[in-house]
Amino acid sequence: MEFKAELANPLISSRLNIENGSPVYKIIRLRSVEGKPYVIEKTYMPCFCWMNLYSIPLSTSIWRYNYS
Repeated sequence: MEFKAELANPLISSRLNIENGSPVYKIIRLRSVEGKPYVIEKTYMPCFCWMNLYSIPLSTSIWRYNYS
């Protein structure tokens, strides 16, 4: 639904244990079960953990991404 880079606000930075204003990826996805909408998932990840995230397709799980 949404994928972008933005700067962490105080709440996000405290939850991720990073400095306020650090760049983070914001990912909002719709999860489906048996083809029906089930839950909207919002994820924030520090950009330094996933330097080339924009260069990979996100049609599969991000956790299967081999960043080596």
